[in-house]
This record gives sequence, C-alpha cells and structure tokens, in this order.
Amino acid sequence: ASRLADYLDACVPALPPASGYDEWLYAEHPGTDAGRVIRCLAEHPDTGSLAVAFYGSGRSGAYSAALGLRERARRAQAAGGRHLVPRLASAEGNSRSCGEATDILREEGLLDFVDLRCGFVCDYDDPRACEAEVVEVFCPKGRLDFLAMDPDGIKADIVSTLLEGPCSPRVLFVENSQLQWRLFVARYGEAAFPPGFGAWHTYLEEQIHWPASRGVGRWRLAVDRQRSGLSIHRGFECDPVRRFSVYVAVD
Repeated sequence: ASRLADYLDACVPALPPASGYDEWLYAEHPGTDAGRVIRCLAEHPDTGSLAVAFYGSGRSGAYSAALGLRERARRAQAAGGRHLVPRLASAEGNSRSCGEATDILREEGLLDFVDLRCGFVCDYDDPRACEAEVVEVFCPKGRLDFLAMDPDGIKADIVSTLLEGPCSPRVLFVENSQLQWRLFVARYGEAAFPPGFGAWHTYLEEQIHWPASRGVGRWRLAVDRQRSGLSIHRGFECDPVRRFSVYVAVD
C-alpha cells in the first residue's frame, strides 16, 4: 500500500491540467481529484485488468480510466515497443446514459480501450446466474488488478462476486468512502435512495474501511478519505462531503 501511495504522489501532480468538465456533475471526471487518481491507477504498468462498476454518464470515472489507458498506449508506441494495453470493463443500465457515453468515447478515440455493456447487470434474483454474469462482464479472465466502484446502491450478489469472489481486485478505489449515509437517510427518508444504498455503505464501513484503517483484515489503505472534488450544481464549490479511498489487498 505504501508503494502505491508513493506512486500516486508522483503521478497525480504530473498529470496535465484538465478543465471544461464541470457540466458533468457528481462524476469522477478528469478535472476532479478522484478522476486524476483513477487515471493514474489505470496508467500503472502493473494494471493488467481493470473495471469500473458502474459507468454512469458522459465523462465519468471510467472515462478518466480510459484516458490513462490511452496514455499507456501512446507511451508504448513512442518507445517503439509493442505493448498490449488492457481494455476497461464497465456497464451502465441507463440506456440513454450508456449511448451518450459510447458516443463520447468513440468521438474522442477512447472506445478501443473500453468494453462498455449497455444494460443492467443481475436484474433478477438468482445468485448463481448473477455471479456468472458479473464474471462475464467485469472479469472474464479472472481476478482484477484494479476495480473502481461508485454505486448508489448495489445488490449483495454483485458485491460478493466483485470483492470476495472471482473478480476480487488487488487494488480497489471506492467513492463515498465513509459517507455519513445515515444522516442522508434521516433527512430525506429511505424512499429517496435506491435499493441497497444503506446495505452497501454498511458493508463498506464495517467490512472494508474500519478494518483497513486499523491494519487488520484483507485490505490496507493507500489513500484514506481524500476529498473527491466532484462538481455539483453550477455556481457552487466542489462537493465537500464526497471522499474516496484506495485499498490494496494483502492476498
């Protein structure tokens, strides 16, 4: 974890300035601190397989990762060597958002670096079939080197496959790390949030962040609750609530 932290400390400040992305609200676009870290993690030479769950819309964290992969390809070409750059796996259930994202990736020459599935994953109640579908979409070749997650709510079957099953990543980026979600629920009511919202954040707190912050369990912290810098509504400053963490698996 300390080596990855050192890598990010060197990589992120060296990235070129990024502007003009503020229209993409609540997304880890290349102008956010979160997006820049995702890009560096995708650029890392040891990242051989990677996924983002889920895509979202437009220029999101997956878009930032695609920029990192394109930079890897550019460097390999400039060095005169032949290097097979991996493709990012992602999915988006909203057909309009997915179509928009596909158009942007194609227009900006990034589609060659992304396998984007338009459609919901595990939109049914069958744990075995769900695991098989998650593997097919996100990790068909086995364990992931890098996984980024920013779900509002997520089914337990998907979580178990991505984090504990066949896809179990070596490096994990999580948006909304230690989000005080109970305050949101108390203010707006559970009906205002998607199914699985509370269960996901409880899992994140109790099974991942709390043990990692104490140096126990299967995760160690490389980045601990750094401000994401996500754009919110026009005229406002960056969202002060959202933070992200980066974890490294010990196994």
